[in-house]
Amino acid sequence: MPIMHPLCSWAFRHAAWILNRFVPRGGQTPHFLIHGVEFNGKCCKFGEMVTKLHAFMDGASSKIRETQPCKEMCQTINVRVEELRHAFLEAVVQKHEFHFKDLGGLLTLTSKPEGLSDEQTALCCQHLNKLLVFQAFPKFQVSKLLGKQIGTEVEAAIASIISLGKLVLAALPKLVRMSSASGVTNANESLFINEMIINLYSALHTKGTTDAIEKLAPVLTEGVQSIKGSITSAFTAWVCKTAGTFPSFLGALLSADIDLATTLKQEIVGSVDSDVDDVIDWLGVYNGFVRFGQNVKKEVQVQMQGEKKSVEINMAFLCLAGALLQVSQCCLFLADAANKVHGMAPFKDLMNTEFSQKSSSTMKSVALQSVLPYFARITKATTSLRTMLEKIEEEVEFLDNIKDFYTKLFSKVRATLQMCLENMFGEIDSMQSGFDDIFAEIKKKHVLLEVFQGDKLNETTVSTLINDEKVKLFLFMGGKAGSCCDGINSFVNEMNALPKESVISSTLGNMLVSLTKNLETFASSKNAKQMPQTERLTLSNVSWLQGSLTLAQVMTRKLAPGETRLGLVGRALKLLDSKQMGCEAALKQKASQLQEGK
Repeated sequence: MPIMHPLCSWAFRHAAWILNRFVPRGGQTPHFLIHGVEFNGKCCKFGEMVTKLHAFMDGASSKIRETQPCKEMCQTINVRVEELRHAFLEAVVQKHEFHFKDLGGLLTLTSKPEGLSDEQTALCCQHLNKLLVFQAFPKFQVSKLLGKQIGTEVEAAIASIISLGKLVLAALPKLVRMSSASGVTNANESLFINEMIINLYSALHTKGTTDAIEKLAPVLTEGVQSIKGSITSAFTAWVCKTAGTFPSFLGALLSADIDLATTLKQEIVGSVDSDVDDVIDWLGVYNGFVRFGQNVKKEVQVQMQGEKKSVEINMAFLCLAGALLQVSQCCLFLADAANKVHGMAPFKDLMNTEFSQKSSSTMKSVALQSVLPYFARITKATTSLRTMLEKIEEEVEFLDNIKDFYTKLFSKVRATLQMCLENMFGEIDSMQSGFDDIFAEIKKKHVLLEVFQGDKLNETTVSTLINDEKVKLFLFMGGKAGSCCDGINSFVNEMNALPKESVISSTLGNMLVSLTKNLETFASSKNAKQMPQTERLTLSNVSWLQGSLTLAQVMTRKLAPGETRLGLVGRALKLLDSKQMGCEAALKQKASQLQEGK
């Protein structure tokens, strides 16, 4: 063998490797002095082909690979590689056990009542930080030693262990709180409904991660199981505690025959919280935890037929019940609001009463604004319900009861929303008929175009028109109609954002389209602001009369001390522009000529 052959340089490294592991010095090998144990791994013969096999097999043609000598050689070397793989994995297990035995013991304390002390928590953090940078054999390229496929699997398994270590380290403060007795007894969702714990719990149920722990770091298995148990205890305790706040509703859902009318009452479903943002994310609880054990059952107190009973219920069922309760509360609130609105006076009657009695009342469209913040809650709870129902296994007990109540409840929601829309249709009709009726009476007494288009404005004529009670009522209604239309528009927009099919049926969808068109016809700013050309008035026609009367008044009324006609007209024109009000064209032309001094 030539002196420059690569095996010559390799011989020095190989000789040193052999001496350090098998040749005693002073009675002990260097390997024993460093690691405390003798080397018991398997060795390849000097010069034996191992790491080049896989490169050869990847690059060789199919013809070469199929030759008998190649097959025999590859078979022999594959046997040796498999032996090497077992030896390597065994060495990785030993290294983990040597370095992280204490960590495994500390992690097991997370499921114990006494939990981790501050000193133990600090020590646990130190071990976890070591795990994040730990390399079993930093000088080995595993894929070259064991082949690309096996090397990739081993490296992925080691990466899974390191990734799990990162998750445990991030979640450790909350795990310490969970491990305490009060953490389970007084379970709070903030302990586990957070990104750190959810990601950790998901990883603990990932087959790749659990397999990696069992194969390469079995010393951590018990500790990992303890963490899983601690999280499971915390979230099941919280779910049961929360479900205990609505025992009557649970009892109704467990009944053989569910009656929506008797269930949908405040004493059973409770009332909607004032803080609509502070609601439980039942889908998050299900996705983060319950889906990993849908058939896990716990005892929960329910109220059935006037008696409290302890019943074993699936965690998945409780999540569905929680989301149904949220929709039920909103449905009850919406139904009460809809019934109140239905009993209120329509726009025209309300305006007549307010104008004559100088009082102030709430319009129907304004009253319905109180329910709009809860549409977001309905959307969230509905999405949660539908998503969970798609994922939950059919074996979950009482699932048919949930589906039955779901169907009845959303039928009630749709009926209530339909009542609201019918009232909004009625408000638009009431506004239109109110303006039409009053304007018809005004036209009988006054020739409006003659007033505004005459060569010269008559102060007495303008004053008589402005002081007419019907004109005053017309203008009063005009000032309120905008708010009414804005309320209807807000309600329509919020309803359009509700989930289709489950909430917005085809009937409701068609009603929303029709209501939008009616509102657009009556209240669109694109309508011509001019003298009404038909018997059906729009808000633009109302704006035309308001603007024309405003400008006619400032051009004719007596001036107060310090006022100038030019100043009054200028301010009036600015007001019309800022409010985007209409005005008779001839009247506006007169005002412009006045400003120009003509």
